[in-house]
Amino acid sequence: MSLYKNNKIRLIFQISRQLVLYPINLLCSFLPSSSKIWVFGHVHGYTDNSKILFEYMQENHPEITTIWLTQEDEVVDNLHCQRFYYKYSFKGIYYSLFARKFIYATGSTDISALVPKYGRESYQLWHGWPIKKLGLMSPETYPSANNAIRSIVSRLLVYRFNQYKIIFCHDKITQEILSKAFSIPTEKCVITGWPRFDRNRVSSLQSNSCLSEKKLILFAPTWHSDDSTQKNIDELTGATFSSFLQSNNYQLVIKLHPLERGIKCISSPNVRFLKESETIESHLRSSAIFISDFSSLLVDASINKDVYLFGKKLEEYKLNRGINEQYLTIYNNYFNFNANQLISAINNNKCIHFPVSLKDDTCLNIIELIKRT
Repeated sequence: MSLYKNNKIRLIFQISRQLVLYPINLLCSFLPSSSKIWVFGHVHGYTDNSKILFEYMQENHPEITTIWLTQEDEVVDNLHCQRFYYKYSFKGIYYSLFARKFIYATGSTDISALVPKYGRESYQLWHGWPIKKLGLMSPETYPSANNAIRSIVSRLLVYRFNQYKIIFCHDKITQEILSKAFSIPTEKCVITGWPRFDRNRVSSLQSNSCLSEKKLILFAPTWHSDDSTQKNIDELTGATFSSFLQSNNYQLVIKLHPLERGIKCISSPNVRFLKESETIESHLRSSAIFISDFSSLLVDASINKDVYLFGKKLEEYKLNRGINEQYLTIYNNYFNFNANQLISAINNNKCIHFPVSLKDDTCLNIIELIKRT
């Protein structure tokens, strides 16, 4: 199991990291910086809103030096653009120190820990879609029920998110959720639309499942701190669902969350596990059906394909992590707990839809706002 999944260890690491690095970040604040250098990163790799905005800027804004800092050194060799650097390489450290604008997607670990404390501007694009409760609203955030510890965690979380000049939101729903989750004034949560749900991008990802010999079912579960993912996979690779796949000429493609470790991945003629290096976008495009438990990809997929909910521990997840009230009815009415229920739902086309309004010019809106601040 990844240590990052343990919220107690995660909290200790985050506090220790801030205390150790504070003097360094403070001293580095005296270094000059350039508003013509924008740095991007994502703790889970080259993906999501950050990737889309980064590529848009490289194509349309040559006057800005756009840099992507990677989490691992070996990843750089697989990226064709010369503006990808490992965050602790010489150039990675240089851009961390001398850039003015930093665009995050999850939190401080997206980019280097060496980013100066003052005289720099940080922006939060966010990642995924907030089906699950976040931040102050989620029981999972707090490693203990002790009031003193809960207070420390809350203050730390609010402090970190108030460092962002702008938190970009897709619509009023995401604005409301992020504002409450991190105790941020709504005026700081600006609705621009997210590149992930830009109309032009979505149209480029229209399904081409007819090109496959077999119809593809993509299963992409969220990560869990217990054995839920393994149990879900065991159910979908068991005899009942395997027989359904073979009888209907389906192939099940499984993409694990980047934080999942120690999962038994046994492929078969009708089941294939994607490698960690394989991006999910092409398989999302080619699949006919998308299945997940709580992944935000449910929203992406429901735009143009059949989507089904499947998992083992709905009530436990609602209690320990939480689901935002906007989506509780969907989960209460359409969640499938075993292979037979899921097969019945697929055969009877009892798919679900997560409503999302597509936006225009999301990258342009975001860039103009960053330039003005």
